This record gives sequence, C-alpha cells and structure tokens, in this order.
Amino acid sequence: MSESLIRYSCDGEIALLMMVAPEQNTLSEDLIEALHDALVRFEMDNTCRAAILYGAEGVFSKGADPRQLGSLYNSDAARLPVDVLNRLDKPVLALMSGPVYGGALEIALACHERLATADATLSFPEIHLGLPPGAGATQHLPRLIDTAMALSMLTDGIAINAQQALESELVSAVVNRDDMPEVLQFARTLTNAAYPTRPVWTRDFRNPSQIRNVIAAHRDGTEMRSGEGFEAILACVEAAATMAYRDAYQLELDAYQGCEVSPVRVALNNLKMCRTGAQWRSPAANKDLALSVDCVTVVAQSLRPGVALPSGDRARLVAGLHPFTSVTARFGGVAVFILDYPEPASVMSVARMAGPSDVIAYIGSADDFTRALAGLDTAARWVFVHTCGGRPKTIFQPVLRDDLEADVLPTLVKAARSIGFVVIHSDAAAPLGQLLLDECRMVTKATENAGEFVSTASVGQHFEDFFKIDDRTGIFLPESEPASSASAVEKKQFLLACALTNAGCHLLDRKQALHPEDIDLVTGLGYGFAVPFYGPMLWALKIGLPKIFACLAEAEKRFGEPFKPAELLRRHGGV
Repeated sequence: MSESLIRYSCDGEIALLMMVAPEQNTLSEDLIEALHDALVRFEMDNTCRAAILYGAEGVFSKGADPRQLGSLYNSDAARLPVDVLNRLDKPVLALMSGPVYGGALEIALACHERLATADATLSFPEIHLGLPPGAGATQHLPRLIDTAMALSMLTDGIAINAQQALESELVSAVVNRDDMPEVLQFARTLTNAAYPTRPVWTRDFRNPSQIRNVIAAHRDGTEMRSGEGFEAILACVEAAATMAYRDAYQLELDAYQGCEVSPVRVALNNLKMCRTGAQWRSPAANKDLALSVDCVTVVAQSLRPGVALPSGDRARLVAGLHPFTSVTARFGGVAVFILDYPEPASVMSVARMAGPSDVIAYIGSADDFTRALAGLDTAARWVFVHTCGGRPKTIFQPVLRDDLEADVLPTLVKAARSIGFVVIHSDAAAPLGQLLLDECRMVTKATENAGEFVSTASVGQHFEDFFKIDDRTGIFLPESEPASSASAVEKKQFLLACALTNAGCHLLDRKQALHPEDIDLVTGLGYGFAVPFYGPMLWALKIGLPKIFACLAEAEKRFGEPFKPAELLRRHGGV
C-alpha cells in the first residue's frame, strides 16, 4: 500500500483510512490500488472492529478526471476496492465531504454506512460522456434509496446535496466536517453487537414489484438520450431487482465495457472537450474582459442535470428562500446570480441585494422577464438567457444586446461554464435548439406519407421522433453515402442526416446561429444524438458538401420545400 496516497491509523478499535491523493483525491489507478490495500489491511487487522474512510482537507474524492474517463482511467477499476467492501464482515463508514462524483461515490455506496458534511455534493456524471457507472452503482443505489430517484441520479447525472441525501436516506446523518469525535462515536456504534453488519448488496430492494413500472415511466418521460449508456443503466437497474447479485453485477461490467468503445461515447467525449472553445466564440464574450467572480448563486428549486456546484463558498443553490437572508462574503470581484424560472419574490430579493457591478441572468420566458423588470429599481446588469436541449437543458444561450457593457457577457459566460452550462451565443428571439426543432418539424411533416423511401413507422408525425430514429441512440449519421443498392432504411437515415445538416445551415443563413459548431453542440450535448463525427455539421464536411447538396436537391423534387438546400449549402456544395 502506498502511504503517500492512503494514511492508515487507529483510534482504539476504529481504523482511520484517509485519502491524501493530489487534486482533491482524484481517482487514479494508483489511488485505487492503495485503497484496495488499505481495506485488505483493515480486513486482516484484528485490533480494529470498524473503519472510517474519508479524504484529507475536507474532500472525500471528486472521482475521475473526466478527460481521462473511459481512456486513461476506467470507472470499472473502482471495483477493486468495492469487491473488498462487498466481502467485509466488519463495517466501513464513508464520510463524504466536498465533491463526491462517479467512481468515488460508487466506493461510498459499497460502504456499510455513510455520513455527509454540509458541503457534500453527490453525482454520477458518467452519463454525460455516454457511459453508465462501472463499479456497482446500478446495483447498490436502488437498494439504498427510492428507485425513481436512483434512476434520475444515474441517467440524468443530477447532483444532490447533503440535505437531499439525508432525506433520501442515502446518508445516516449530516455532520460537522471538523467534528471528528462525532464521526468516531458514530463508528463505534457500528461495533455494537446489535448492529447487523450486512454489505449493501445483501440488502432488500426498495420496491422490487414496481421496478418495471418505474423504469417504463422513466423511459417514457425522458427526452434526452445519451446513447447506449442510458439503456444500459435501465437494464442493469432492472437486473438488480430480478437477477442474482453476482449476475447483475457482471451485467453492469459488461455494459460499461461495451459503452466504452461505442461511437456515441467517443462523440460525447469529443464534444465535451471542444465545448470550451464555444464559450468564447462571440467577440462580445472575449474572456480577457471577464471580471473576477466572487460567487455564483443559482436561484432554482433544484439544479438542472449536468449542473454541479463546486465545494466552498464561491457557488451555492438557493431554493425556496424568499427573501434571502444573507449574501456570500465578497473577495474583491462581482457576484453572478442565475435565476432559473424564478418566482417574483426571488427576483425582487436578488434585485435588492445585487450591486451595480453584479450580473443577473434570467432564465425563463421573454414576457416574464419583461414583467419582472418593469418598475424594478435595480442597479445590477441583467441578461436574458435562453436554454435548450433535451431533459438536461444545459445549453446556455445569452441574448446579445448592443447596450450590454463589455464585461457583462464574458463575466456571465465565465460563471455559467464554471458550474457546467454549455454556453453558445446568438441574438435570436428563441432558443437555438427550438429553432432547429422547428426546421425538423417541417421535414417530418413532409415525409409523413413518403412511402418506402422514408418509413412512416420510424419517422412518425411528431418532431420528437426525428431525434429518435434509433430507439437507443437518436439519429444515426452514416459513415458514407449509401450505395444505390442500399436498403430503404439506410437511405432514410442518410436523408434525415442531410436534412439535419440543412436545418443547421438555414439557421446560419439567417444568422440565428453564429457558428456551425454551435449546431453540433446543441445536437450532441443538448439532445444526445449518435454523432460519431461530433455533429451534423462536421459530419457533412466528412461526407462532402456536394453529396449532401445532391441528396437534398433530389429530396426537394420528391417532397417539396422542406428539403430545399440552404443557401450556404448551395454556395459550397452546389455544382
């Protein structure tokens, strides 16, 4: 065991396992191996009857580096310590503090009991890279909390705070981070003979008879799909209630390894990496003009899936508190408030507390924004923001205005991206995603009665179906133009992919979208398409614009105006 990564000590009969790895105990192969060795040492230590697993400097572990997840580091590597926890006949108590994400949370779930500090934030963000959890979360989480909530955490990547974890019974108590004597006393209660030392995997499922209904309801209510990862999670959670643990646990491993090599996972990972450039594409969003941000305050009933507040005093969620009673301490910069469909009382409270240099982003309808500001005495700088996407809706689209001061937009972009929003820029009157959907509605309407060439059963009458041609992964973007002998389904897929590219080009022609990459971000990260080449715009460059233009021109003859090639395609792809 590497003492430089795990410090093992004892306080009487309680073993203390403290993670001291770099960068907030980021999971690595070395840390995983050190944790495994420490747990084995505890297993063999006859002087200790219980253990506490925690992190140094107030952070349990933030999980894997997302840039390495599925490549340099694999989530299923966390099974090494999880397997030890599953066989232990002595209890291990996880003290979760700070960000506890992904594999780190899976390790905590396998512990016999869990405590959280007030600053703890828990989530499974793997789904945003097209991956299911790989170290038992689909098997353990539904045994600890309500199945519907477990599915939301697993398939939406939502983050919950310590209070929510307590209310859901995921943790036994919320404790003071500095009160180790209280934690030790809790651990000692676990050594009582009356305490049943049962590994999590042996515990009863919360509602096994209802699991299929809960899964069906969750599937029907989900607009966004992140490829095979979404379906893999549902299948593994169902297996948790219907199969022997060993078989279901193996199924999760097989599903994870299968998703690792899927083109959807690769595409989503590429989109995650290229999104940083999108934040600053607008000249008005020059990052050099961004001011120092003291604190990002999100005013909402809950965080959107994909949004996570970092630990510390520089970000917080305020829900249901009207008026607010305090403001986070200033550190020399500005405060940014993101009002997510706020109540009028929240708007008034924020307006009263915000200073003249602060920035307030209003997410909601344009009419509500106008009414909220009417007659409001406020010195802060306000920005109206559209959001779009499927269920997460984390595409953040500030509406550009000529009267905004030069530092407002870059400061807002800096704050929004720090908590997980994907920022694009447009002065359009509607969300870019909605405009794209409007274009696609016309396509689906034109092809409702197109016969064999475009199957009605697959395309349907609703625009949502346009994004779900494949039940698991959305629109499929073929790697090449179909041959003349290709099946009707292959021709249909190619046509619809061309139509999606054309819809993006129409938005660029009308300057409703500023950059082709914004279309790819909206489709890939917003709606979870199967996008082996990032998205429809980059896909079109790979296929060749003349081929896209020729396909659309032929479709225009058969189906009419909705397939008319955009001027951008006509200029660059026409012959």
